[in-house]
Amino acid sequence: MKSITVVTDHAKNPVGFFLKENLETVLGGLAEVHNHYLDHQTGDFRITEDVVIIMTREKALLVKPALDDAKKIVLAKRTIRKSEIYRICSIPPGTRVLVVNDTYDTTMEFISLLYQIGIDHLELVPYDPRNDYPDIMIAITPGERLHVPKHIENVLDTGNRLMDISTFIQIIDMLGITDPGLHQRLYRYSEDQVPLESGINSQYRQLYIRNLELDSIMNISHEGILLVDTAGLVSLHNRALTGMLGTGQELAGHPLESLVQEPLLSLLGKPRIDDELVQYRGRSFMLTATRLEHFGQPSGTYYNFRDITYIRRLEQNLNARLKASGFVSQYVFDDIKTSAPVMLQCKKLAHKFAGSSLPVFLSGESGTGKELFAHAIHAASDRRNQSFVAFNCAA
Repeated sequence: MKSITVVTDHAKNPVGFFLKENLETVLGGLAEVHNHYLDHQTGDFRITEDVVIIMTREKALLVKPALDDAKKIVLAKRTIRKSEIYRICSIPPGTRVLVVNDTYDTTMEFISLLYQIGIDHLELVPYDPRNDYPDIMIAITPGERLHVPKHIENVLDTGNRLMDISTFIQIIDMLGITDPGLHQRLYRYSEDQVPLESGINSQYRQLYIRNLELDSIMNISHEGILLVDTAGLVSLHNRALTGMLGTGQELAGHPLESLVQEPLLSLLGKPRIDDELVQYRGRSFMLTATRLEHFGQPSGTYYNFRDITYIRRLEQNLNARLKASGFVSQYVFDDIKTSAPVMLQCKKLAHKFAGSSLPVFLSGESGTGKELFAHAIHAASDRRNQSFVAFNCAA
């Protein structure tokens, strides 16, 4: 299982525990989440997790020597809950408000966040412990209430800042997690926070709803749908495919070669498959495969499995409906009983004409068998499996 660590200075800092809880809310069971404290390290130390979360850019310089790849570092973007932003917005415009955090740098970072999420109607004053601020009666702090001057009674404590959804998307992409339930978790997590990136919340909401719609459509289908990436890992599949292959497990994220056996495995390695009949585990399928490209580069392969039994059932239902509606030919040439040389010649010519795609005109008196020949010609033609529609022009 992939792993993540949250790096903070010491265990007494509650931010590390809080962000660990954030991560476990969304990624619990999909990735292990740890805390790493710099004050516990002496001399050379190593960090082996797949993703390393830091709060400030300065921490990157401290943890980089302990990593085998600096690309593992993620600078966490953090935001506040929507309920807190409403309280801040209720402060009268132009009010001087003291912004308090544990250090001057983190205070300026918090002020920058407030401006970024649209708090531009207040005069935000960064806290400096060397000053008294007797004229300021309101303070805003992200969980650092102890640092607020005692004379200020109106304190809006926004609590520890939540990890922004954009950071989660970055982590998920780095870890390559494809769990189908992840979208729902992330969507629920994002509902209570103010997004840092303008519109990302509504865009993710739309993306989540669209994924639900596509998932429903895919799973309604009786055909098996399978998408495999260029590394041979299953990216997408529907429930019908799980039943067809008899795996009884979630396929996404697993190597295709570990999920299927011969003769299907060798067949799936072909670059293109056009309606090939496959016998697998006592079932018969029509298999189609198409290579996908993105910006001119291979991006994976799409496979479509159609159960022969289901296809035959559809054909039987179609034939039954056509017969019930009368849109099928009722007679063949063997139903035309005759020994007359002229009629035998007519049958011979009509059988010959049935092999052509050109229109055939039948002429004769009423009762001579024109409709009988029309049925027989249709039944012997390449269109025999298509509808036979009779128009009574006289009626």
